[in-house]
Amino acid sequence: MIAAPTYWRNLSGKMKDFFDCMRQRLVRFDRKGETHPDRFKNKHYLSITDCYTGAFENWVTGVTDQSLRTIDQVMSAAGVIKINEIVMTNSWGVQELSAGKKAECLKRGKQINSIQKKDDSTLKRYIQLFFMVAVMALAAMGIQVGLGLMPKTNFWLSYSSFVVIFFVLLACILHFATYVKHKRK
Repeated sequence: MIAAPTYWRNLSGKMKDFFDCMRQRLVRFDRKGETHPDRFKNKHYLSITDCYTGAFENWVTGVTDQSLRTIDQVMSAAGVIKINEIVMTNSWGVQELSAGKKAECLKRGKQINSIQKKDDSTLKRYIQLFFMVAVMALAAMGIQVGLGLMPKTNFWLSYSSFVVIFFVLLACILHFATYVKHKRK
C-alpha cells in the first residue's frame, strides 16, 4: 500500500524522497542506463491519499489526481499492478476514519492478497477502443445523414469501412506512441 497526503495537488516531499530512495529496488538499470522493472514486478498495490477539500470539489477539480498519477507513474515503472485507489476527502481535523472508509480500506486491502494473476488488459482496451470508435462513427455519420451531407445509399458499407480503417490507423498510432517511441529513449 502506498499512502501519502496531497499537498497543493501533488505528493508530499517525504513521499517523493521515499520513491527516490527506493528507485534502486523498484527498477534495475541496463548498460544503456534504461530502467526495467525489478523485484516487485507483477506485484499489486493500492494507492491511498487524502485532501482537505470536499468530495464534490475533488471530483470536479481533481485535487488528488496528480498525487495518484505520480504514484502510478513510479509503480508502473516498477512493473507493479494497481488494484485500486482510496481517496479520503474532508480530512481537515479528522482524527479517526469513518466506519464506511474503514470498511472500504479493509475491502481494498483484502483485494491485494486475493489477486494472483498478472493483469494484462491490452486486448480488453483495444476491444473497448474499437467499440468506442464504432459508436462515435455511427453518431457522426448519423448526424451527417440527418443533415443531408452524406448520401443514404451504401450507408452500412461506408460505416463499416470507416470504422475498420479508422480503428486500424488509431491502433497503429497508439502502438507507436506507447511502445515504439519509448524504446528510443
